[in-house]
Amino acid sequence: MNKSFLERQQARRKREKRRRVEAILIMIMTIICAIAALLLCATEANGMSQDDIYAIEQAEQPLIRTGEHETEIDPVYAQHIQLLKEQETAEPVVPKWEVSDTADMDICDDNFEMLVECAFAEAGNQCEEGIRLVVDVIGNRAGWEMSHVDDVITAKYQFSSYPDGMTKWRGHITEEFIQICADEWMKEAKADGGAGVYWFRTGRYHKFGNHFKPVGDHFFSTR
Repeated sequence: MNKSFLERQQARRKREKRRRVEAILIMIMTIICAIAALLLCATEANGMSQDDIYAIEQAEQPLIRTGEHETEIDPVYAQHIQLLKEQETAEPVVPKWEVSDTADMDICDDNFEMLVECAFAEAGNQCEEGIRLVVDVIGNRAGWEMSHVDDVITAKYQFSSYPDGMTKWRGHITEEFIQICADEWMKEAKADGGAGVYWFRTGRYHKFGNHFKPVGDHFFSTR
């Protein structure tokens, strides 16, 4: 009798322990499902996250505060809007250079300006060698005929700076930069050493062409 009683007690304790473990597991799974549901609602409600919804709600709030007090506009916001308006209406300042600066160059002025603007948009933040190599890429593609420069630069999918980047950075071109481009175009000993650089890409080489060398942020390749 005593043995049977003890066995029943042990079996009962095992069943209670198993039920407690099952209850804990069910509770954990319920919490996980609830969290997942909340995250799903946050990311899929109207196709936007809670942060996006909050941002839209804030954007829809009136920028002009009205009420019993005098109507006023946030001065920081007003200053920002005024600055944007000035930037939109301001005419870009394009540096001027005399024909004598590019003596002996049989060029079309418009094409030379396009060459300079494209080179600056692509390599204005690079070292002098990097600038000259970009000029070489354009020159090699144009067969070193200035009259062909516009065809090279405006070709589809060739220069990411055309036309937006060229327009955006036009006002930052310096006389020194213009002279570098003119000198590279005119001199016989090119920066690529006659290798004929034909492509360049930021951060890595193209999958085609032959690797020439990296200079600054650009990786130059030949045909």
